Amino acid sequence: MATEGEYTYEYERTLEETATWAVATVCFVLLAISLIVEHIIHLVGKISAQLLLEYGVGSI
Repeated sequence: MATEGEYTYEYERTLEETATWAVATVCFVLLAISLIVEHIIHLVGKISAQLLLEYGVGSI
């Protein structure tokens, strides 16, 4: 907390002032996470379909 006579300066960087590598890294991480989640959903669907075929629809 600023006391009397102190000057506080808050600066928010805009996208235009952000380094290209930082923006690219964030985009890459979001893309990687979405691909991993999509793959997990696909595997869960595949496994559940196999279980339905193996044990029958009525028993689950």
